[in-house]
Amino acid sequence: MDTLLNLGGGKARRRSRTAVLLALVVMTAAAATPPRELVKNTAQALVEALRAHRAELAGDPALAHRLADQTVVPHIDFPRIARWVAGRYWRSATAHQRRQFTEVFRQFLINTYVSAMVNYADRILAHADSVSFPPVAGEAHPGEATVRMAIRLEQGRQVAVDYRLHRRDGQWLIEDVSIDGISLVLTYRQSLSSQFARQGMDGVIRSLREHNAGQGGKSGGRPPPSH
Repeated sequence: MDTLLNLGGGKARRRSRTAVLLALVVMTAAAATPPRELVKNTAQALVEALRAHRAELAGDPALAHRLADQTVVPHIDFPRIARWVAGRYWRSATAHQRRQFTEVFRQFLINTYVSAMVNYADRILAHADSVSFPPVAGEAHPGEATVRMAIRLEQGRQVAVDYRLHRRDGQWLIEDVSIDGISLVLTYRQSLSSQFARQGMDGVIRSLREHNAGQGGKSGGRPPPSH
C-alpha cells in the first residue's frame, strides 16, 4: 500500500530524512540577528541541548516535544510551507480546509522533527565539529535569504544544506530546507500530489489527522498510510 508521503525511493527518502534532521540546527535567537549568524550561532546551542538531554530523550517523548516547541517550531513558517505543499489544491480549498490542512501538516512536521531529535541525536553529535557555513553566491531579494551549511561526512564526503528564509514582521522564518539541491518542501509536494488527486483535500486532512493521533506521545514520525 502507498504511503501518504511516499518519497519515491530509498535515495530520496534518505535525503529527506537527512534534511529534516539537519533542519534542527535552527534554534531560538534574536529576531534582529542576520540569517547566516542566526543559523551559525545557534548550531552549537542544539549540540549543547542534545548533550544535556541525550539520556532522557528516548524515554521521555514529551521532553523532545518541549524542546522542539521551545527551539525549532517558532522559526518555521508553517502556513507558507503548507500552502506550497498543497499547490493547486490550496487554491481550490475553502478557508476552513486551508486552516485544517495547515494545522495537521504542522503537527506532522513537528512529529518528524521530534523523531529526528530522538533517533538521530548521536549522528548530530558525531558531526558537530564538522560543520562550516560558506557564503552563498548571488544576491537574494530584499526580505529573502539563503544560509548554506556544509557538513563533512565519512570518507571525505560533504553535504550541502541550504536553509531558505524570509522576513515577516521583522522576524526571519524558515520556508524550506534543501539538501544537495533537493527541496524538502518540493519533495512533500510531489509526494502528496497523487494523494490529493485520489483523496481530495478532506481525505488528505483526514489521513494526516489519523496519523498524528496514532503517534500520540510517540516520536515515530513515519508517514501515514493512504486510504
